Amino acid sequence: MMNELLEHPVLIGCVGGVIVLAMGYTWLQQGGWKLLAATVTALVLTCLLLVVERVVVTPREEVRNSLDAIARDFETNDMQRILSHVSKTAPDIRARASGEFPRHTFKDIRITSFDKITFDPGQPPRAQVSLRVSLVGDFYVGEINKGQVPNMRAVRAVKITLLKEDGDWKVSDYQHGPPQSVLE
Repeated sequence: MMNELLEHPVLIGCVGGVIVLAMGYTWLQQGGWKLLAATVTALVLTCLLLVVERVVVTPREEVRNSLDAIARDFETNDMQRILSHVSKTAPDIRARASGEFPRHTFKDIRITSFDKITFDPGQPPRAQVSLRVSLVGDFYVGEINKGQVPNMRAVRAVKITLLKEDGDWKVSDYQHGPPQSVLE
């Protein structure tokens, strides 16, 4: 519950604002230092919660930040930067990525939705993420145009397993498919 609250500053601001406005209106109607003190306290608490929301990074936010960094690194088309996000315990994934990546040139990658994020607190901590990605680039798609289609737009469903290693989330497995697919 607290993680959910800390990931939604608009909710904190709206609920706190409604409480402060209601208490302020009541104070204006009735007066009294106790109501004024309660109104100021509610305002201070709302501001404090907003500051805490900005400072505290929840595990879900860590995962989202890691995936955003991976997307930015894909746009550089730098194989070493991309492989730096792969877990040390997943040499097969490193090999698969090394085989798939050179066939494509990525120009723009946007994570359009995080459909599901689940956590397993084991050792090492693990996260399963299902998301949708919008891509623009020169992609290999079989025999069309000798394999490369320039400036192609695509939307993909992606399922990624991440492991927490040395404080960073690293990819230990991934699958991707058409946007309507449910990757299992």
